[in-house]
Amino acid sequence: MVGTLIKKIRELKGYSQEFLADQINISQSAYSDLENNKTKIDLVRLQKIANILDTNILELIANNSPLDSRRIKSISIYTLNLDLFDQLKDQYEKRLKEKDILIEQLKSQLRNL
Repeated sequence: MVGTLIKKIRELKGYSQEFLADQINISQSAYSDLENNKTKIDLVRLQKIANILDTNILELIANNSPLDSRRIKSISIYTLNLDLFDQLKDQYEKRLKEKDILIEQLKSQLRNL
């Protein structure tokens, strides 16, 4: 099961349940339920956990159940879309910072006129 594998990797990394729960914004008891396979893990949360554990979402899923090629392809596309979204978000935030710096520079130049 996915939760069991997550638990093994978490323990190997030396992370506590509290740490991972905090990272994905859930309570420690809710996180424990994920690891003990009492609740299902949605793909967004699974991607966050995989990132924290420095592993791949496909490895977490593939090690636990047989996957047909359509399912692997859809998960791969989903993961790719998450990565693309993160890259676009990072670029957007960088450009916003650059804009703020430019505005401050222009204000400073206007004050010096």
